[in-house]
Amino acid sequence: MLNGPSNWDQWISTIQKFALTQSIWAQIDPSSISRVPCLKYPEEPLITVVKPTARLITDLAIDELRIYEFLYNRYRTELQAYKDQQRSLAFIQEFIIKTVGNYYSTISDEHDVASELVLLKRRLQPSGWVQQKEILSKYQFILNSPDRTDITAWVTNWQKVFTDAKRIGLPEAQGLRPTQSFLESICRIDNSFSDYWTNKLEDEARSNLQGWEERFPDGIEISEIFERTQATKAANTSLNQASFAVYKGQNSTLNTQPESFTSSNDPCTSGPSSKKPACPCGWKHYFSECYYINKALRPNNFKPSLERQQKVDDFLKVPSNNAKVNAALKKANNFRQKQNSESYESSGQNLPSIQAVAAASTASTFSQPSLNCSNYPLKNSFILDSGSDGHICNEFSRFSNYFSKPSTAVAGSGQFDILGYGTVFMKISTGLFQLNNVAYIPSFHTSLASLTRLQSAGISWNPQTGCIFNSEKTICFTKKLYNQYVIEYNKFEPVITESSFSTKGSDIKSVTPTDITIWHERLGHPSSQVLEKVLKNNSILPSEIKKELENCEPCKLAKAKRVVAFLVKDDYTKLILFYALSNSSAQELVGCIGNVQRFVKTQFSLDICVVHRDNDVSLQQEYQNFISDHGILDEPTAPYTPAQNGSAERSGGVISSKARTMRISSNLPQFLWPEIWKTAVFIYNRLPHRDSRLMSASTVLSSAQIEIDKKSWISPTEKMVILLQKNQQRAPSISTDLSVHHTYG
Repeated sequence: MLNGPSNWDQWISTIQKFALTQSIWAQIDPSSISRVPCLKYPEEPLITVVKPTARLITDLAIDELRIYEFLYNRYRTELQAYKDQQRSLAFIQEFIIKTVGNYYSTISDEHDVASELVLLKRRLQPSGWVQQKEILSKYQFILNSPDRTDITAWVTNWQKVFTDAKRIGLPEAQGLRPTQSFLESICRIDNSFSDYWTNKLEDEARSNLQGWEERFPDGIEISEIFERTQATKAANTSLNQASFAVYKGQNSTLNTQPESFTSSNDPCTSGPSSKKPACPCGWKHYFSECYYINKALRPNNFKPSLERQQKVDDFLKVPSNNAKVNAALKKANNFRQKQNSESYESSGQNLPSIQAVAAASTASTFSQPSLNCSNYPLKNSFILDSGSDGHICNEFSRFSNYFSKPSTAVAGSGQFDILGYGTVFMKISTGLFQLNNVAYIPSFHTSLASLTRLQSAGISWNPQTGCIFNSEKTICFTKKLYNQYVIEYNKFEPVITESSFSTKGSDIKSVTPTDITIWHERLGHPSSQVLEKVLKNNSILPSEIKKELENCEPCKLAKAKRVVAFLVKDDYTKLILFYALSNSSAQELVGCIGNVQRFVKTQFSLDICVVHRDNDVSLQQEYQNFISDHGILDEPTAPYTPAQNGSAERSGGVISSKARTMRISSNLPQFLWPEIWKTAVFIYNRLPHRDSRLMSASTVLSSAQIEIDKKSWISPTEKMVILLQKNQQRAPSISTDLSVHHTYG
């Protein structure tokens, strides 16, 4: 996928390799100044070329016929080559369309492959200075972050970046400087290797024999030597027996399913990547294994790269790509469910009741199991057990595909009840590690992974370094805590009494940032400060709580107090005018009243005579000065008697409710509220209202004399038109027919 200038060289190199094998690179090379013209259809030879006077092939002599056959065979060869090259161009065109990504608009109006590549080259090929800066940044980044968990992948990346740096002539990639930089970088991984070759380099430099720099390993050679050395060490390490034995002598049917592992040098790569497709994030794995696409797989310590996340987001913006990803995720989910169901059927029939005796050294620890009083510091962690031939987990929430299969197990002099089996994912530094057929023992003091089961799946462990690895890569490292080799460590905080708080610690502990809204609703929509106090035992930042609560729609609606609009209602026609307010100040309100006066005067040739209003404290001396200057009679309502201005109060509530309903039902963004209020007023003015003094609009417009009909319905706009017609004034330039307006919905 062409993601930008960063991978332009790699992308065009792919096209170049294919075009060279098909002998068409000269026709499409975007860097060529004098490009070979496009392919031409070969011309079929005529008889007259051999003999100008011939009309038919029978007119040719034997020698002339042989010449014509030679020319015709050459034509057929050229025709076949032309067709092959046309197919190759069509293939390159298809490749460009599929991989050009967001840069399709650059070539949307062009249909010639050569011209398309020229346009893309002008758009994407980085300048020499930019390319040097980018490659130098990658070069330094890889040297500063050696990956001890996957040496092979890290060395491969180093060799790739080093080759690019050497190709463009970076000073850092010249001579033996790459060798020195590489040895300094791997010092933290293998100090002895680094010291040996550094000393050897200094000895050679001190001796200064002729040609020693050419004989000494360069960056590529020293990295290959280091990779072979690490592989030899991993293959020659021996295994020692670890402590804490459980399940010894268990039936081998528990090992019918291999372990599956999700790991690589990048947290979102899984398994051997040589046969897996390229992902938009830049690594090779399936969509269902990518942490940037399938976010449910992300471990707690995963930190996404902004650059890779942007690439994935751009890739998913294309509808066809989004559909492809959704189909892949659905297919992977169905396959996983099918696999788990088969695992249930096969393992559920063969799992025996486990009666195993543990080593005597563990009897004192587990002789009296008690779930409520256990304060073992590794209770919530996973340890590696070399003596057990089965996995154990004591936390039910970690199980998936769980099925009940009661049995028993013995550790030391204590006996434990096994309630069932299922699949559990361990969280390690490089991803997730899946354990199959894990026994659920809630009274067990810790969770453990069986080394015997891991070995049966081709996974080994080096007790000297704590490295867990297979034949292809390093999986993770164990660390020794509380005299145990721990794979996944989760800090355990013992609960003194269950009655100290009505909510269990495990419930609060399971809160994640995505559950903040749920707890906010459970606790009656408290403020962010209160919610922060309640969830203080969780690793949730106050900024995350505040960010989640900003999107709480019920809180916004229930706690809203600011006056956002100024509504003016005509007492006779019931026509409403709307003005949005920014700060509700007296000056702004007086300005709105002035706008109403000018609007009525200009549109309807009418004057404002009387203002009915409530006792709004925001209307201060500025309002009194305004009505005095314009001779308007002010009639405020008496205190505690809202019925005097009830019609306007009810209309304001109707408009507010209508606008809120329209926004929620159409899922409109909040910043459009002025337009939504304006639309609500527009619709209100054109909807019929019951009026005891006028007939329907159709009767009024067709009759010269107005008759009173107490059952008639009429809109405020129509009523305004009737009023103006009755007083022989100019009708307003507004439509009374709501059906011709596209206002909402």
